[in-house]
Amino acid sequence: FIRYLMSDSTSTLLKQSQEQLEAKLLVDLQSNQPYEALQYVQSYLARKKKQLGQNFTSALVFFAAKLMVKHNASSSAGTLLTWFIEDGAGVEYFFKLQTNALNSENYCDVQRLIDFLSKISISEAIPTVDLIYGPVHILISKSKIDNGSALSSRLQELEILFAKILEGSKTWRNAFKSYVRIGDMKKVCEVLELWSAEGYATEKPLFFARALIHLLAEAKVTQAAELLKYSVPLITDNINDASVIHGTDALAVWHVAVILTELASMAPMPRVDKPKLFGLLYTRYVALFEKVDTKLLELL
Repeated sequence: FIRYLMSDSTSTLLKQSQEQLEAKLLVDLQSNQPYEALQYVQSYLARKKKQLGQNFTSALVFFAAKLMVKHNASSSAGTLLTWFIEDGAGVEYFFKLQTNALNSENYCDVQRLIDFLSKISISEAIPTVDLIYGPVHILISKSKIDNGSALSSRLQELEILFAKILEGSKTWRNAFKSYVRIGDMKKVCEVLELWSAEGYATEKPLFFARALIHLLAEAKVTQAAELLKYSVPLITDNINDASVIHGTDALAVWHVAVILTELASMAPMPRVDKPKLFGLLYTRYVALFEKVDTKLLELL
């Protein structure tokens, strides 16, 4: 009975807090003052967080973010969520990565973020995702997450959602990163195809070459080999005018990337010295990479 009374009391506290927040936020948002709305939320949480506790502080962050998106202030929602992810509410009121299964007592801010993004359109979501994408992945990289955990599954679901939003908004670089994290090389190839279409036709091989070398630099040899399988037909089919494309620097870099991927994927064999072969390739093509893209040279 006592637990019931405590539960009812805390629920009332959350409802009252939501009503107070909404009343003030609507005034600011409807007056086209999103910055003032953002400041008020941060100030309100700073004053009320001890009374609210970690769970309700988080709940109010997402409640306010939803209101902001609803009133065409998605960038402010992204700023608020970034503030929360980066411990703006305080180290004891952090963005919670719940490792266990969720129930009435266990909540997870990853799940709340999934629910939040799933219920808004891509055009509404992208200003928020642009802002939180980096901070979310920095937080994840600092956390120890078991591959088979419930949290790992939620993070995979979030990454898929990120990828769809980013692809739908033509934010190609981060869409590429998300599909790589997911491990969907077919979608990586599709993104590269669409991304490269925004450049010159002669640059297309370079987009795919960069992707292969990027994967190899991160020791993702299996993924690089799979991407190569999907990519080869696209590069071949693109050569409609050999006089224009044949012999370009971009195509030369592509061929080097193909050789490196095949070399890295090769099973160990007697008398095949992979490091030595790589050294020979590096020496042969270092000048080309310096000319085309010094960042690729750094990856090598």
